[in-house]
Amino acid sequence: SGADEVESVRKPFVLYPNPTSSTLQIVTDMDYDHVLIHSTDGKITMQETVNDSAVNVSSLPDGTYVCTLIKGGNIITSGVKFVKVGK
Repeated sequence: SGADEVESVRKPFVLYPNPTSSTLQIVTDMDYDHVLIHSTDGKITMQETVNDSAVNVSSLPDGTYVCTLIKGGNIITSGVKFVKVGK
């Protein structure tokens, strides 16, 4: 079923450094083309098209965020948290 297919692609990924003040590195073997970053209350704070495994989060206010990886408009994995801190 569709729910089983979605669940089967939800694999973990790693974000570092965590916490970070500027650049967040994404480590995964999954293919993705967008990174969606939202606050813990679900508000989208950043959406980036990615050409490599790094995302600049320096413009975000300090706080805790959740990172979601997207491929072709579909969420492939979500739920990894990171903390943005000042420099």
